[in-house]
Amino acid sequence: MTDYGHSHDHNHNHNHNHHHDHSHDHSHDHSDHGHNNDEEVDDMHEETLHFHKIIKAFSQYKSNALYANHRRRTDFYTLPERQQK
Repeated sequence: MTDYGHSHDHNHNHNHNHHHDHSHDHSHDHSDHGHNNDEEVDDMHEETLHFHKIIKAFSQYKSNALYANHRRRTDFYTLPERQQK
């Protein structure tokens, strides 16, 4: 590999005075482009329901886990001492 040993001046000073127009057209074309909109809506609804189930599962995880441990402990102590050992 050859090193040509040259340097570059990377000190750049630029003064940019630009006017930017930030207005955008946010209209959407909701026409059917070969898609079954009812099917898409049903899919979105199903996805939303699934998402809510996941959120509910996470939000109830701690209480369900504590209850399951409590239930196992209670069941264990209802066993005769001989079986507990």
